[in-house]
Amino acid sequence: MEPVRPIFWNIHTYPGAEAVFYLTVLITIVLLVYNCLRRVQVWQAGKPAARFDRPLKRIWGVVQYALAQWRVLTDIKPGLVHGAIFAGMILLFIGTALATLDQDLALLFFGFQFLRGSFYLWYKLVLDIAALLVAAGLFFAAIRRFIQKPPRLNGTWRAAFAWDDGYTIVILAVIVTLGLLLEGLRLAADPVPWSAWSPVGSLLAVLLRPLGPGVISIAHFLLWWIHALLAFLAIATLPYTKLWHVVTGFLNVYFRDLGTAGAIPAIQNIEGMLESAGDEMPSFGAGTLADFTWKNRLDWDACTRCGRCQDNCPAAITGKPLSPKSIILKLYEQMHAGDWSGKGWPAGFRALAGKPTTAPKDPPALHGKVITADELWACTTCRSCVQQCPVFIDQLGAIVEMRRFLTLSEGAVPKSAADALKTMETAGNPYALPKAQRLAWAADLDVPRATAGQQYEVLFWVGCAAAYDQRAQAVARAMVQIFRTANVSFAVMSEEKCTGESARRLGEEYLYQTLTAENVKNLNKYRFGQIVTICPHCFNTLKNEYPQFGGNFTVVHHSMFISELLAAGKLKPSKPMDAIVTYHDSCYLGRYNNLYAEPRQVVAAIPGLRAVEMARNKEEALCCGGGGGRMWLEENLGTRINAARLDDALATGADLVATACPFCLNMFDDARKAKGVSDKVAVKDIAELVAQSLA
Repeated sequence: MEPVRPIFWNIHTYPGAEAVFYLTVLITIVLLVYNCLRRVQVWQAGKPAARFDRPLKRIWGVVQYALAQWRVLTDIKPGLVHGAIFAGMILLFIGTALATLDQDLALLFFGFQFLRGSFYLWYKLVLDIAALLVAAGLFFAAIRRFIQKPPRLNGTWRAAFAWDDGYTIVILAVIVTLGLLLEGLRLAADPVPWSAWSPVGSLLAVLLRPLGPGVISIAHFLLWWIHALLAFLAIATLPYTKLWHVVTGFLNVYFRDLGTAGAIPAIQNIEGMLESAGDEMPSFGAGTLADFTWKNRLDWDACTRCGRCQDNCPAAITGKPLSPKSIILKLYEQMHAGDWSGKGWPAGFRALAGKPTTAPKDPPALHGKVITADELWACTTCRSCVQQCPVFIDQLGAIVEMRRFLTLSEGAVPKSAADALKTMETAGNPYALPKAQRLAWAADLDVPRATAGQQYEVLFWVGCAAAYDQRAQAVARAMVQIFRTANVSFAVMSEEKCTGESARRLGEEYLYQTLTAENVKNLNKYRFGQIVTICPHCFNTLKNEYPQFGGNFTVVHHSMFISELLAAGKLKPSKPMDAIVTYHDSCYLGRYNNLYAEPRQVVAAIPGLRAVEMARNKEEALCCGGGGGRMWLEENLGTRINAARLDDALATGADLVATACPFCLNMFDDARKAKGVSDKVAVKDIAELVAQSLA
């Protein structure tokens, strides 16, 4: 006898059961389509966003991150749990699709079944293994979420979210368990020679056979319908439960931002908008949900509440009000404000009851009511949340848009930030120091000033920190020594002003664009091969954001430049330095521009240095706390971020911290002094280390 998949085994013995089944399938499909369309309508209420370019790259991203789960699996333990559930459910879905084709297409229209013979046997074995994978994954997921309760999962602070997490685990577990039990009941009543190809079902059959044929038949019929109805319920209400992330996760990965990671989108024609507004100030940024794009809304629906963004956020880690996860969940709640009964029941069930599920027509203001200013100003824009998210949610983009609203539309900027913005406007720097002092650091170095018509290999962009901060000035002086040792023709620009990077991150787009226009105009006066910066913030802005305004220059960070000089033999550090060194990754070099190797290559070239890595390094490095305009804000909530990062460095046993950013240098220096460990650990920029080691 050839193995063949039985069709409606035991079900067809009950008159009308098959007809009821197909009617239920039809109802399920109608409800699923209806609920999906309602969800899509919510997204369509957002502003336009261009995310339809480069389809092949987008598809490859889906393969990498949605199917292969690359980002999910970087966090090993929860990644393996999710991977088991995902892989098992994919196999079970494929198995169900094949069964449907077998009985509703091949058999019905062509009179044959393809689920037969050896193919059917392997089909059974794979589905048994898939069911076990799902069951094991759900078991460990339940332990993690409801027994271990790691802090990153604390986003279940709403009853609806907690209910949804439990519902998802329970309904999947019951469906899978019933599927295995049904196979056991069938094999108990109808033993076949190939039953070993269903190992779990065969084992259950041995245990169930004593029940007798009559009880087995009734139990199978009842459990089959419970299994089917639960599956139909999960499918029909999919858009209103956590299971919806199976769809939104794929979509969000496909529609992810393929633009430059380091570039914030520009507000187009901001000056024209202000001029034409008259007495009524135009609204900028995001003050209500209506100000966000459809992609932002898809982001919020795609969130799985895994908490990886929160677990890697320097503000959240150090007790600040900000949690990127909380921001997204609050926006999600507002987007679906009418989708909840207030008692934790999702709208899928309300829709079944014929109750309204649409969000309010006039969304409430977000600021102060949904999201506080302290949450937004706590962000260092380190981009760790975006880097960690398995489905590419842009938490940072939402925060920046809400900051823009506070700054440009409300004028609600913290005083210290407002003071820094004012001096950027009046003096061209955030340090409140005179323009005339910008090149005072080089008074005794005979540094050449750029002259129109003359060609230079390098235009040295000094930056505000190295120009005005006494500690960072040593880095600029070290770079002058490096240029001269390597026989590089260079000059500085007398007209240099702040790039406006901090202004843009603080939401002051108008000031940023004003500074950008002036800097681009001045840079275009001179002829040079490339711009070299010592500040990752200047580097990122000049390289990735100035092109938005016609500033198309070749820009390199000094870590890249020094690494190239070392590789070419133009620099030969020879004086040994007896120290254990740990390198701190700047956010704007690493997560923004993927520069991890070059600074380490520079450190490795210095004789005598023995490098060790901090526990959190490269993509997972903790921010120093100075990004996102935080250099100009008071840090009076929670513990200091720079102190937490210094603890990471001290834990390595290193007596030297190497940096490649003046903000990081400043932050580590402050932390050393505050902790009273200045005599135990030194902090130096990589340029200082190279200059010190040159003969």
